[in-house]
Amino acid sequence: MVNQTFFFKIDNIDPAKPVTLIHVLPNKSAAVWLKIVEQGIPAAPISQEGHRLNQSPNKLKHFLIGDKVITSRFCGVAMADVMTLLEKNGLFDLYATINRQKESIVKALKKANINHGHLHLGNFVVEFIKKDYYHQWMQENGNINHIPFTREKSTSNPVEYLAQPDSYEAVVRVIDFDLAKEV
Repeated sequence: MVNQTFFFKIDNIDPAKPVTLIHVLPNKSAAVWLKIVEQGIPAAPISQEGHRLNQSPNKLKHFLIGDKVITSRFCGVAMADVMTLLEKNGLFDLYATINRQKESIVKALKKANINHGHLHLGNFVVEFIKKDYYHQWMQENGNINHIPFTREKSTSNPVEYLAQPDSYEAVVRVIDFDLAKEV
């Protein structure tokens, strides 16, 4: 089955809640995604909503023939778009930082014996998290994939970052795991 991703909010329309993405992908790819998240390789965070959907036989039943429903939240703008914006604004230091984060993810996947299946700039996203919140979370918990989402402390909008660049930490994540496998 080809990966299918659906964009919508599962609960009431609430601007304080993130947009939920529903992914239907092969069981093996879902297991690899979970491994990536648990190892702390920056990736689209898995939400608990998918567990509820998998346990409910009536929801999305027509998609589930040996496949897994995984939910995540919208977690950033395509890296290619962010890089273009940074180049246009002469922010070459941040450009280099984001590119180093992407390369670090690629190396971590290789070290974990994971083949993503189609790594390209469209499958990396950039999210901006308030520096104090980010650093406190990483010091206390260490896994960026479990950082609680809050609109007050994170944004996917690079323009918000550009307005207050000293207030945010750029976080690159890998997304789209339908072809992911262990090698």
